[in-house]
Amino acid sequence: MTKSPAEYQYFLENLKRHIQTRQVQAMLTANSQLLYLYWELGHFILQQQNEQSWGAKVIDQLAADLKSEFTNLKGLSARNLKYMRRFAKEYNAAIIMQQLAAQLNNKPIADTGGGNKNAIVQQPAAQLEIADNESVIVSYEIFVQHPIAKLPWGHHMALMDKVADLKERLFYTQKAFEESWSRNVPINKIETKLYNRKGALSNNFADTLSLPQNDLAKEIFHDPYLFQFLKIDDTRLENELEDGLISNLQKFLLELGKGFAFLGKQFHLPVEGQDFYVDLLFFHTHLNCHVVIELKIGAFKPDYVGQLNFYVNAVNGLLKRNHHNPTIGLLLVKENNKVIAQYSLEGVNNPIGIAQYQLSEDLPTEKQLQDVLQRPIDAEGK
Repeated sequence: MTKSPAEYQYFLENLKRHIQTRQVQAMLTANSQLLYLYWELGHFILQQQNEQSWGAKVIDQLAADLKSEFTNLKGLSARNLKYMRRFAKEYNAAIIMQQLAAQLNNKPIADTGGGNKNAIVQQPAAQLEIADNESVIVSYEIFVQHPIAKLPWGHHMALMDKVADLKERLFYTQKAFEESWSRNVPINKIETKLYNRKGALSNNFADTLSLPQNDLAKEIFHDPYLFQFLKIDDTRLENELEDGLISNLQKFLLELGKGFAFLGKQFHLPVEGQDFYVDLLFFHTHLNCHVVIELKIGAFKPDYVGQLNFYVNAVNGLLKRNHHNPTIGLLLVKENNKVIAQYSLEGVNNPIGIAQYQLSEDLPTEKQLQDVLQRPIDAEGK
């Protein structure tokens, strides 16, 4: 540990005063205040280690001194301080400013209350150049605009451990906030590779939906859908799958994602004296449209698209109101040939997506995963 006692004592006293200033806010107000305190502490530690060449053992001593001073404040362990340092390093001022500036191209940043909204919005772009300097610290007004300010600290620790790629981690960060995920849900979504599944379904959204509805639909729908909660030995009948999904509606909705409101199973559509029934009907609050879901237990067939297209037309005619966006159809099949599916969507005027579903028996068990991980590898890593 290369430091002088005077340098360390000066740094420690400054840090104590800073924590005292923020302590009441961090304990009694919003989660973002606590996260900002952690970000600041991590930033200060990084700065001192860079400028003073302090070794890693300084953090252990720092944790002991801080806990001795702030006996009623949790979260000052050496382990937590190391997470704070990593938090500040991976979300440094440059990263925060660049991402906020990018958001300005897509949507306005909301006012946090008290203060000029336009000034806050303009700050990120104005500070981009100086943010490249690692010594720069962003203000709370800027920090709170970033998605990282919305999640509890435990979520951040788990996400930093599980996801190395920053873009992918920010996807899960945003989703966790938007859909109010508990700490275990992001871990499950990471393990099932939701980031790679989003927008992967066969679809004609680009030809049938206008912006930004097209982009939003691709963000919401994914492929495949993982029904790990279903254990169906014999799926010869679609209604078995349908009944299983509805009896596990909460888990089904979690896999679909936030915004799906369930309207009915075998939803009745009377057309010209004939009775037709949609497998599952939803309304999506963010897309502001009905979503028709059809379930097929076998491989994809082109005529399935014609049937679903008819149901979408019927819902548009019978249920859609003027303020609603066009109804979207989602076909879930056991197996899908993407080339055949895409040909089948050509010329269809309604927005339709085609995705596979996987039941619990299709997914590797924990024991199977362990067997693979423990299998010896040869010299070429195979």
